[in-house]
Amino acid sequence: MQRTAKVFFSLVLFALTLTSFGQTVSNTSQRLGSGPYFYADDGNCSNASEIPRAAYILVNVINNSSSDTLFNVNVKMTNISNTAAGFKLLSFEDDSTFVIPRILPNDSSPSYFYVQYPCTKDSSCDFTFSIFDTDTVTFIPTITTKDIQPAAAGGDIISQNIVGLDALGILIADSITYDFGNFNGEDMFFQPCGDTLFPVNSLELIGTEVITSPFSSCGLSPGDQNKLYLFDNGSGCGAGSGNQVQVVYYWLSSLYNETAYFKPYAGMKSGSVIKYLSNYGSGAAVDSFTTTTASISTMILGKRASCGICTPGDTITYTVTMFNSSSAPAMVDYIQDSMPDGYTFIGIDPSSDVNELNSSAYPATNDSGILYFVGKIPTTPFPYRSYVVPANDSIKLIYQVEIPGTSSNTVFENQVIAYVGSTAFDTATALTCAGCSILPVSLISFSGEAFDDHVKLEWTTASEIDNDGFELYRMHPNEYLGFVKGAGNSTSINNYSFTDHKVLHQSQQYKLVQRDFSGKRTEQFTVVKPNVNRSNFVLHPNPSAGKIQIVTNGKYSLYSYNIYSTTGQLLQVHNQESNITSINLEDFSGQVVYVEAICDGILLGRQRVVLIK
Repeated sequence: MQRTAKVFFSLVLFALTLTSFGQTVSNTSQRLGSGPYFYADDGNCSNASEIPRAAYILVNVINNSSSDTLFNVNVKMTNISNTAAGFKLLSFEDDSTFVIPRILPNDSSPSYFYVQYPCTKDSSCDFTFSIFDTDTVTFIPTITTKDIQPAAAGGDIISQNIVGLDALGILIADSITYDFGNFNGEDMFFQPCGDTLFPVNSLELIGTEVITSPFSSCGLSPGDQNKLYLFDNGSGCGAGSGNQVQVVYYWLSSLYNETAYFKPYAGMKSGSVIKYLSNYGSGAAVDSFTTTTASISTMILGKRASCGICTPGDTITYTVTMFNSSSAPAMVDYIQDSMPDGYTFIGIDPSSDVNELNSSAYPATNDSGILYFVGKIPTTPFPYRSYVVPANDSIKLIYQVEIPGTSSNTVFENQVIAYVGSTAFDTATALTCAGCSILPVSLISFSGEAFDDHVKLEWTTASEIDNDGFELYRMHPNEYLGFVKGAGNSTSINNYSFTDHKVLHQSQQYKLVQRDFSGKRTEQFTVVKPNVNRSNFVLHPNPSAGKIQIVTNGKYSLYSYNIYSTTGQLLQVHNQESNITSINLEDFSGQVVYVEAICDGILLGRQRVVLIK
């Protein structure tokens, strides 16, 4: 497993030859979801740690078509007019492009850019954005700095709660409650961070959502997404005190062995001046998030070919498995797979989890060289994007390739890489050859099946040279299981098996390590799901308007049903003695939740429930 150098995801997408979907960015419009102002504590430049000096510009791209969907829209900041005054782009430093995989008809999608600004008031800057796919449009908002004064009346942080895991590709949710006091109209703003040292390229802001707000009549309502600014030119609608707004910021994490400090701030017009929170930089609760080197190991790739020694001109099937060992869903933005010379893409297999429906870009028939499979934003749940790998589970990319019609004794090492943003999760390889007489070890398959009291692992080789044998590992936690002697040298089919005497309560990753006599090692992975009889854990209806019934088989006496959000947050716990229960989930209408059933301490499983409005 390795962490490779960063690549430019936006350039990869722009370089792809994509199918035309009948809609281009020329039929879009753009608007700011953040304000036309940055807020500066005028003249207080020497106290940089106590004042905000950075903010997100939010550009919402609106698809004006009532029928056509937009794919792979690039929003690029191409010019900043007043860099001499201290305006500077902090995000996407290598390539200032935010990629929107999909925009549905009559809908909008956000693009976020983190910008440093001067600490003096009345400085203006034009930011030029190019929005493009097969066409290009330009959007040029002007943003001016305003003077703000520290005051508790202008948006103090009441609470801050950061939820996330030490894993690449997961969402980090930062929930902030601001107290805006007496709002009398004009400016109100809130920002997730104002620190110029924030690791913006490892924490990509992909969505914001207002959870609670007393300002609905002003235009800031619960459920509002991708909004960082409110301007009400009337008398205001929040007279009095205790006007609290809760906002959740969602970050896609590629943090690796580092700590990020979240320093949100907010402000509003109070009297004759703009006032911002007085506790900027200190926070009221948790204000940091730490990852370790373990973050890279939560997503594991495996790849195998249906043949090693292949017949020239034949069709082979590649299977790429992406396993997420963390307890929260993880995202994969795109998959890069390098074809050997002369191999050509035929199509995606119907059984593949990665397919034409959930991809915004994929290879065309007869493509060769490097193939890209690019995920698109799913319709639910917000704010996930791209390919989503469920917690403790896996998804597969399965596709067919045609081998050259002429024989070759060249052994090709075919490599696949999976990325979140511009950071590589992991790599995996498969060895193939058209017409070779023999490969060192040609692994045809590696799979496993869970039974009530054990797991049976099976694998098959088509040929072996100098094969000492196979080591078996259970990956979570990493544990050596045993060794199976190999055939040494063989040109025939060999079948192997190994029994792990363990009862699985959740999906488990197993590793098979082939070792030759010289000590060289090659790894393969497989995922085994627990042997859960669905009749032991049935829920209906699904989708549901809110009320669901859960039925188990009645073998147990103590029951616990845990309800989780898609980010892994525990929402509800239900304990009882009956094997039939009804649960009301109407509070989570319009969301996707997970129901986990535990009986006598045994995890029966976890099932996804779609709650319709």
